[in-house]
Amino acid sequence: MLETDKLTKRFKDTLAVDGVSLELKKGESVGLLGPNGAGKSTAIAMISTLLKPSSGDVRLHGKSVLKHPGDMRRVLGVVPQKIALYEELSAYENLKFFGRLYGLSGKKLEQRIDYVLDLVGLADRKKELVKHYSGGMQRRVNLAAAMMHEPEVLIMDEPTVGIDPQSRNHLLETIRRLNREEGMTVLYTSHYMEEVEKLCDRVYIMDHGKVIAEGTKEELKAILSNQETVCIEFDQSYPDLFQKLSEIEGVQHADMDERRLKLMIPKGMRLLASLFHEAERHGAQVTNVHVQTPTLEDVFLRLTGRTLRDRGGGIMGAFLMKDIMLLLRDRYELIILLAMPFLLIAILGFSLRGIFSGDLEALEMDVALTVEDDEAQGIEMVQNSIDGMGLSQESEQTLKQAAESASPQTMLTSFLNSEEISGLVRIERMGREQAEENLEAQSVDAILIVPDGFTSNALNNMLFGASGGAQLELLAADGASPKSDVLVSILEEFVRTLNFESSISRLAGDTETVAIAGGIETITAQKSMTSFQYYTISMAVMFVLFVGSAVARQANLEQRQMVFERIRLSNRPPLLYLSSKAIAAAAIVSVQLMLLFGLSTLLFQTFAVDSWDFWLGIALISVVLAVSVGCLAAFMVALTLRVESDAVPAIFSAGVISLMAFVGGSFVPLDGMPESIRTIGSWTPNGAALSAYFSWMLDPDVHQLSGPLARICAVGVLFLAAALALFPRKGGAA
Repeated sequence: MLETDKLTKRFKDTLAVDGVSLELKKGESVGLLGPNGAGKSTAIAMISTLLKPSSGDVRLHGKSVLKHPGDMRRVLGVVPQKIALYEELSAYENLKFFGRLYGLSGKKLEQRIDYVLDLVGLADRKKELVKHYSGGMQRRVNLAAAMMHEPEVLIMDEPTVGIDPQSRNHLLETIRRLNREEGMTVLYTSHYMEEVEKLCDRVYIMDHGKVIAEGTKEELKAILSNQETVCIEFDQSYPDLFQKLSEIEGVQHADMDERRLKLMIPKGMRLLASLFHEAERHGAQVTNVHVQTPTLEDVFLRLTGRTLRDRGGGIMGAFLMKDIMLLLRDRYELIILLAMPFLLIAILGFSLRGIFSGDLEALEMDVALTVEDDEAQGIEMVQNSIDGMGLSQESEQTLKQAAESASPQTMLTSFLNSEEISGLVRIERMGREQAEENLEAQSVDAILIVPDGFTSNALNNMLFGASGGAQLELLAADGASPKSDVLVSILEEFVRTLNFESSISRLAGDTETVAIAGGIETITAQKSMTSFQYYTISMAVMFVLFVGSAVARQANLEQRQMVFERIRLSNRPPLLYLSSKAIAAAAIVSVQLMLLFGLSTLLFQTFAVDSWDFWLGIALISVVLAVSVGCLAAFMVALTLRVESDAVPAIFSAGVISLMAFVGGSFVPLDGMPESIRTIGSWTPNGAALSAYFSWMLDPDVHQLSGPLARICAVGVLFLAAALALFPRKGGAA
């Protein structure tokens, strides 16, 4: 039924498998034994079509598997040594996903799930998450997943490693039942010789990449027909004595284990006299001696010289449902993707609501600024507290970046010292005592006091909702008449520049040139924009980028948990996996944007709710952006799988997103920045989307969207092309 012909695999200078020829007849149970590093797993990977051989062939019913890998995958069930399941999904959800990969649906899918769960004895616990199962229960679901498509051949790679005796016995009985009662062909590898003795009809023994013996258990034992094994037990361990006994002339092999010594000797050899003599010399007490006929393990020891345990919707809908369920159960990703941008929208929107009103006359005053707070120390305190929260590295980095970017004192100081504000609000920094004297003498109109502990208290309140948030102090002289909301905005935080409207106009391309008598001057003619509108859009286009790293992290987890290999064995085109990641990311981004725009409108009245044309334009831009981010996610997934490391999503979320957000204008408007930075920013997905959203808000003309939307699409195509080039296609999978 299944055979390999001189199967060989070389990794650079290492010959892992050297001309291995195996044969499995229909309904047969065959054991594959070998010490660690013998080449068993590499051979199984080639038989499973997961690894392309350097030479040789695998044939199923006489047809080459290398030329027709799909034929093999349709009839093959693989139970890998590692648990290849989604821990955040239940047993039922895992089996439903893998069943749909094999084309099952509807009633047939549900019947098959019920059958395999009953087969492995977990029908009554199918709704529990896999991560809550014991190791033995996870092993049973691992087997159930391999059985979903009713395979003809079952390959099991050490399926009972590290589980309790009860689960082990249950698995062994299940395998015996599948082989003896249902006629399933089984290829079984194990580190437990008694399992092979119990389950297998024939056995192949591998060492150093080659098959060194094969036959039935009786045929292999016949190799040692002229030998016997003497088992000696002592009252304690005697290493020197054991070494001396193993060196007695005629002893062919010795195996020492704590208080027990096994010596393989020729039949009829007189050993007992020498044994007791040496034991007496070493003061050792022999507690038991018996002679046994050769076992399969004795054969293995003789042939290899080592113990076996050396110390030393369719398918796309299934992918989408799986990825979204996993994301919904990851609270830290949800915080980054939804809670964090909304928090920053609220913080920045409230702090800037007066500035965006366009009325700056309230700031025409002399103000003394008294700073009693150590900003660097405050930020360090908050960042140190983040280290102790037990978050992932990516989440910690994101919160630390938010702490620095949302620092109240830095943004307030930058705003007050800007050229635009210095002409309206004349700021002089001085000590508190001097400021109070000047206020009493009416030399200044007000005092702004940044009290000690302001930075740490304010950030703790903003980022984590800590009670007792810091407050700035305002002391105003009689006759001073600033508008309270503008002054509170200045005192609260977060302004890096005043002239937002001119910067927004440049981003949106919505400036009209008007002829005036005596000369030509350029004026802004767009609608006004509030702080909530600006930061809802800028935070939204920045945080959608985190979806790419979230999807790439999930792909890396699938690779490490061997689920990616199980998906490849489902005989689905490998690029279906990549495209599913892109579509899942696009769907998540769409939901993310919908929630951010919707919640901001509902809570802060950010956008008009009665304009269908306006929301259709927003939806168009959002869909194009979502598709582009989906392509970005595909690129990150391909790169992550290629390098087989979680460094790709970590680096992207820790640094690349911040860089893209800066050049794209999410942190600060790019007015005054070098032309090169503005050009680069306009070609980032978030920068082009920011321009498109602003353009639509200030002048809802679909023709003005063509430029930024074209740039978003072009960048998406580049990401997709790179993803297709990088996506791994090893092992004949593609």
